[in-house]
Amino acid sequence: MEVQVMVLPRITPFDFESPIYAGEAAQVACMISEGDLPINITWLYGPHQGVTVNRVGGKASMLVIEKTGYEHRGTYTCTATNRAGSSNYSSLLYVNGNRVEVRPFLGPSR
Repeated sequence: MEVQVMVLPRITPFDFESPIYAGEAAQVACMISEGDLPINITWLYGPHQGVTVNRVGGKASMLVIEKTGYEHRGTYTCTATNRAGSSNYSSLLYVNGNRVEVRPFLGPSR
């Protein structure tokens, strides 16, 4: 009799950079620190436009938003699954309004 022990995927905790302003790019990586291959990595998020997911090797996936908007705010969840089971980790993305440039008032022009 042969016993085979499978290792459940373990996701390294991640967070979006803060603060992120509307119009800026946002990215986050889901890295698997443990777990037997093959590992399937998926992202769960709303039906947002402009979100790209790229697989990086056997144990990582990068989620990229080229130009954030208010509609991109919310929870992004990475799920890693292999034959032993699955694990997930979530991070909140906060999107602030557009950056405003404040210039000093020099008084009326003469």
